[in-house]
Amino acid sequence: MTVSWANARKKGIGGSDASAVLGLNPYMTNVELWKLKTGRKQKEDISNKDVVIYGNKLEPVLIDLFEADNQDYEVIDKEEARKNKFHNFIYHNKYKFLLANLDGVIRNKNTNELGVLE
Repeated sequence: MTVSWANARKKGIGGSDASAVLGLNPYMTNVELWKLKTGRKQKEDISNKDVVIYGNKLEPVLIDLFEADNQDYEVIDKEEARKNKFHNFIYHNKYKFLLANLDGVIRNKNTNELGVLE
């Protein structure tokens, strides 16, 4: 995780934050999320936790499994997605604080329709 990526996430509400906003996250309240987003509280560094390390190492395998199971799709920027560096933020046109940080993008080979790899 780079500093610029972390700072970009602080500037908006993404998919990972939605459950806390709605009061449905068992690990974080909406008040705790507000404190994190406004800099009143620092986020715990979980990068060295076993489950996080395990999940990051499995991402390339999961990309390969997705492609094997979904022959009609190709993963765009596959190498970047494999390295977990496909930090592509998409912002809502009207509400700039609403954002998505995609793990990757897929393309339907038959229709050229794009989709999200998460």
